[in-house]
Amino acid sequence: MYPKSSYLVLIVACHLLMLVTLSKGAPHPATASETASNAKKCDYTRGRWLSTSAIPGYQPPYPDACIASLKCPQPLPGQKRPAAYAWLPDPPCSPQHWRKQSNQLLTMYRDSTMAFIGDSFNSAVVESLKCILAQASPYQAETIKIGQLKYSCLRFIKFNLTVMSISSGYLVNNPAYSGSNVTYPNPRWTVVLPRTRAAVFTAGHWFFHEKQPPPLDRLRSAFALTRNHLQSTNYSGRALALSFSPLHVTKACSVAKAPLPASSSPAAIANVTVSNAIPALRAQKWVLRGSRLRLVDVTTMSRFRVDAHLRRKSEHERMDCSHWCLPGVPDSWNQILISHLLGQQD
Repeated sequence: MYPKSSYLVLIVACHLLMLVTLSKGAPHPATASETASNAKKCDYTRGRWLSTSAIPGYQPPYPDACIASLKCPQPLPGQKRPAAYAWLPDPPCSPQHWRKQSNQLLTMYRDSTMAFIGDSFNSAVVESLKCILAQASPYQAETIKIGQLKYSCLRFIKFNLTVMSISSGYLVNNPAYSGSNVTYPNPRWTVVLPRTRAAVFTAGHWFFHEKQPPPLDRLRSAFALTRNHLQSTNYSGRALALSFSPLHVTKACSVAKAPLPASSSPAAIANVTVSNAIPALRAQKWVLRGSRLRLVDVTTMSRFRVDAHLRRKSEHERMDCSHWCLPGVPDSWNQILISHLLGQQD
């Protein structure tokens, strides 16, 4: 054994070494909050549309047979089905597993109600979500009456989760065609809001039906009123707004056989996309910055999908290059939307 004096010398030497190290500015171990703040945040808007055959272990979100409406037309010669591509976000985002997400969402929102409020794009979101969640729970269609108003709902039986679909193209009380001033949010959804744990808003296209007054002003005003209503009523649920869904020009939409590549220049994207998409996205970002109503950007990723619209079933039908068919792009919207509803993007 060594004498006690040797141990004392060793202890003093260790202390001196620690003091020298600290004097040279050695970094302190990061706290948990520092580590979280320094970690690179997942940005789902950055990524690419990739063939599902190139994604290891990819599984479709639901069987094609689940879709009763908005079904994709037969592919053009040499074209893949829209569902043959999936959005793959850049790292550090990790691909989510549909069934795992479904179970997590149904468990988190057990015995509660979600409301999906907005225009016709709302229908595609709800139809897609219905099929995604149906992989984890059977559901039944129901009608709920609140006062004199009736609402179409889906109830996922195993978890007693009710999903309401509420039509409100402008989110506000007056139609754009009337030219009157926007004054208050549409009561059709405001009376429902206190019953919900989550509300998802989609709106934008109806404001561009008329040139007067300026559509972007009306869009900003509608989302500002929606934001203010959530704040003034102290809404405690999760509130999300899907960003403007881009339209594509008819000529490009009618012949496109695949998504635009991720390397496409802004000019190439703009050449096939109707010009109101990005101004509308900027308007939404400006209005909702810092508010409880969180914006979910699906505009950026969807601009590449000129190939994935409803198109038309026959030569006599009008080409539809604004709405989306299923299975397809709205499924990827829901993958991102579910991650927000689970709080994974906070």
